Amino acid sequence: MVWVTLTAFFLLLISWVTKKLHHVLGLLTLICLIFGIALGYFHQIPSLKAIQTLSQIPLVLFLFIDGIRIHVPKIIHYHREAFRQLTIGFFIQAFLGAVLAHYFLALPWMASTLLGLALATIDLKATPMPIESKRVPPRIAQVLNLETSVTPILTVLLFMIFTAKCLVALLLPIPIGVALGYGIIYLTRLALKSHLAHRPFVISSLFVAPFALFYLCECFRWNGYMGVIALALTMGHAGRSLCDGLFDFGRRQGRLLFFLFVITFGCQILGSLAHSLTGKMIFYAILSLFVIRFIGVMVSFWGSKFQWKTVCFCAFFGPRALVPAALALLALPYDLQVYATLYGAVLLSLLFHTLFSFSVTYWYSHAILETGKAEFLPTVSFPH
Repeated sequence: MVWVTLTAFFLLLISWVTKKLHHVLGLLTLICLIFGIALGYFHQIPSLKAIQTLSQIPLVLFLFIDGIRIHVPKIIHYHREAFRQLTIGFFIQAFLGAVLAHYFLALPWMASTLLGLALATIDLKATPMPIESKRVPPRIAQVLNLETSVTPILTVLLFMIFTAKCLVALLLPIPIGVALGYGIIYLTRLALKSHLAHRPFVISSLFVAPFALFYLCECFRWNGYMGVIALALTMGHAGRSLCDGLFDFGRRQGRLLFFLFVITFGCQILGSLAHSLTGKMIFYAILSLFVIRFIGVMVSFWGSKFQWKTVCFCAFFGPRALVPAALALLALPYDLQVYATLYGAVLLSLLFHTLFSFSVTYWYSHAILETGKAEFLPTVSFPH
């Protein structure tokens, strides 16, 4: 009860601060982490079941929001550099991470693959400075914006495929999600056309769909994440104009859920890593966050006219947060080393990226304005 009371009061304070100081969200993430660690130090730790639930809720929400933002033909046609980063860069990072985990940490190939996949995604909710700052060229902001939207979906899809025990439970939610998506869009348009409800109320109520589908699938022991992704992609294509109103609402409300996740993560981090994290795991996490990330970005941008400053900037902004931590809880039955390494990587990333995001963005914006050419070419907008 003490944990719930303190966390609720702290989130109310944070929600007020985000309205006044939206440009320091990375610093707020760090403050939430420190607050969670302080609660954990004084033994105010939620149960493992509560932690898993508090990880599922924001993960389902952000998979839904990211899914409805994706329009694959538009990405391929207008965002060539971003598409290369989503394909070449992502799979290079996943492959190198898996190989390094197998030979350096002596993990089995399955555990190594899960670890490499989980750390190949990025999460700019932890520090949204590069995609929200007006100092960053729009073309570069779009590359990172697309990567932070698509790679979590790719990671969760592949993770679920590799860990699936029953093919029916894995695939059955996909047609259910597709059918539900088309049905929701049809009924929403019918309600708006008939003036049965106000548009803001109807649009906001669409957020019920992913959670209802997810927990329905969980009741039947199906894979709810596959259903949510199928639902989001379907709604994003079938009702693009209807989903536009979800982006801003989801971003504002999602931030509070993300901060709640960071606090929960901080509460259990000391107990989770005290006896299981080793020096090898820490070194692997550092290599994954910076060296493997840099190689993936460099290869994906090979042949483009971007400067080395842009490559370094995009390579730096690869924070890991919600997806690796949530997948760590799913990987716990498979391998304790995977769980501990993912948690260690998320902790290092939250500390490092939130501390230096403002200074790196400030340096890059001044350095690129003097000499940037390809970075300032026109680009087509992508929903934030």
